[in-house]
Amino acid sequence: MPNHRRFCHSAFSLIELLVVISIIALLIGLLLPALGAARATARNIQCAANLRTMGLVSHLYADDFKGFFPVRAIGSDPRWPSFTERYYNADDVLICPDDPDLAIHTDATLDDQSRVERSYFINGFNDFFAADQTEFGANISGQEVAMPRRAIEQPSKTFLFGEVRDNNQNGARHFYCDILQPGAPDAFTQVAHVRHFGPNSRGGGGTGSANYARADGSTASIRYPAHAPVNEWAVTDAWR
Repeated sequence: MPNHRRFCHSAFSLIELLVVISIIALLIGLLLPALGAARATARNIQCAANLRTMGLVSHLYADDFKGFFPVRAIGSDPRWPSFTERYYNADDVLICPDDPDLAIHTDATLDDQSRVERSYFINGFNDFFAADQTEFGANISGQEVAMPRRAIEQPSKTFLFGEVRDNNQNGARHFYCDILQPGAPDAFTQVAHVRHFGPNSRGGGGTGSANYARADGSTASIRYPAHAPVNEWAVTDAWR
């Protein structure tokens, strides 16, 4: 008589299937926060790279213009994004990937390049010009001012660019940081201190941080309010 073999088809029981699903769900739960943190870190790195580029752009500009950094504005038109465009070309370098409030500047008096979306603003250096307007022909009221690179005695401790907040006026944003504003200076009211890793950013929890380009070409990511970087917008001893 022929041999009859019994074939058993194995299958997962309901309990085994539920255990597998639970393990997968647990792994996903463990991996998602790590993935979110990695993405937040990547956005922060990209922002710092953009600011490093803008710092380099400013030094290239200064090399071509007798050692003067880009003028923050000439009257009301144009502004520094127009003066520096030839050095960075792509407008993406002006955008932080963690910036939730991007908007085209709506001031029709500005030229097109001054109105582009941007996440950064330049140091207005108004403490320097207020202290010495005559040597460089500065006109603080008319804003036709250019900062001489050689006058920055502490370039490794002086901000050149920072991250700017939306001031909720039709998408308008400050073009430069002033520390001599009446009342609270721009360093308190217009700097986006917690754009990265904070409750007001795309990142996770924490105290929050912001990126800065310094006058020596380096960048810094600074936590707020553990360290409030106000004095580093200043040049003169009186304000540092």
